[in-house]
Amino acid sequence: MTKTADTTIALKRKRSEGDEDSDQKAAADTPTPVKPANPKKPDSKPKDDADKKDSLKPIKQVWQSGDFHKTGRNKPPYNGLQISVQYKVDDAGKFEDVAVTFTDFTYSKDGVSSEIQALAVSDGWVEVPKPAKPKPSKDAKASPSKGDKGKTDFTVVGHVKISGEPDGKFLRLRLKSGLEPGFQQLGFIMRLSPPPSSS
Repeated sequence: MTKTADTTIALKRKRSEGDEDSDQKAAADTPTPVKPANPKKPDSKPKDDADKKDSLKPIKQVWQSGDFHKTGRNKPPYNGLQISVQYKVDDAGKFEDVAVTFTDFTYSKDGVSSEIQALAVSDGWVEVPKPAKPKPSKDAKASPSKGDKGKTDFTVVGHVKISGEPDGKFLRLRLKSGLEPGFQQLGFIMRLSPPPSSS
């Protein structure tokens, strides 16, 4: 092989190596495409306070007077007094007010009811309201006579309050009910649970 041929082959190899270097450099200079990040989903809108309140499960508690019997009598007083409360408590054990229902079975086998729709701690002592429209019982003979002015089938007279104590809140009574002279109902009758905070 002549010197000229050797020189030609060497030049070809050099050019070939140079082309490879250029390709590698071009590849290195080409930016790697970056995948776009998934767009962050917006946080779900927090529920409105009213919605949260509506979603809370109501708590119901019932108390019956000492003269209340599982099976009522066949003449007045047919039975005693029943008081039920209903309210909603949040996760922190707080509540705003309590609905209190008084059901008097003195002159009615079915009971005559009166309600305080929203009793709060700040209200203090609240008078037990008379039924808006007292209805005479089905047992007309047993009911108070028409000559007894101011008397109805609802005999509850007195006051009720929610009392805030160191170990919780309690429903407290200061009233009487039943046939004259009336059965006294005094003191704390139920703890509103779960024990709410002091707010």
